[in-house]
Amino acid sequence: MAERELIVASFHAAPLTALNSLRRKQITAAYSELQRLGPQLPTLMVGDYNYPLFKENLGDHVRESGYDLTLSDTRTYTRYKLFRGHFDFATSIGLEIDKVMTLPAGASDHMPILITANYSAPVAAAV
Repeated sequence: MAERELIVASFHAAPLTALNSLRRKQITAAYSELQRLGPQLPTLMVGDYNYPLFKENLGDHVRESGYDLTLSDTRTYTRYKLFRGHFDFATSIGLEIDKVMTLPAGASDHMPILITANYSAPVAAAV
């Protein structure tokens, strides 16, 4: 089996009190740094995007950057009735995401997620 490289990054966006526009800027900055670290490498960025509302806009922004957005199979945040949903998910480029599974709650107020992925076609430069 040939050796393959990839970049895996953890991401934590600004808290819910911030504007979605700030979170989008943070995501763009993270993508730029990831491309600088490994141009053309498959990349997986996973974490708490703190994006409970208007996810369609986030999906558009992620796709415009050349990445795919994959939500988990169930909600990852259930602490408050007003803000429940998919806060933790994966964005990727150059990978086929087979599954994003929400795991049982641990010590965090967010449920962990497990990503199952495979390499896809070679990556073109993004961002």
